[in-house]
Amino acid sequence: MRLRHRHRVRNIAIGSAITAVAVGATAYGIYKYMKRSNDNEDSESIKNENEKVVESANDVLINKIGATDSELQEAKLLNLTAYDLANEKGFSEEQLKTFINQERVRPIDELILNRKITSDIGEQVKEKIIQHTNSWDGSLS
Repeated sequence: MRLRHRHRVRNIAIGSAITAVAVGATAYGIYKYMKRSNDNEDSESIKNENEKVVESANDVLINKIGATDSELQEAKLLNLTAYDLANEKGFSEEQLKTFINQERVRPIDELILNRKITSDIGEQVKEKIIQHTNSWDGSLS
């Protein structure tokens, strides 16, 4: 009888060790998967932010600075930046950034005004928008 007892304890110990390794491997796999998902989301959000800035810049260049669609297309083909195009029209880089920020912040102000978001959250979002616009390299694509 004692011999059987010894084997049961050993089998339980081996089974527990195998279970612990399996649980650890599963947890690690889930962690890596979630980390990869978050990294992809971060890169996509940065890409989306760049697209938003470029879209706003195109609108500002056409509606406030006076550039035409053909001038925008030509600037893209010549690899000119939005800053170059604004300079040709007599506006500085800072003025262009100010116009872009005004364009992008306007919807946030409306949300605050309509009490859809709090002013604290709105200010945080505006700061991020301004930061992103200020770090933008001026590319039109």
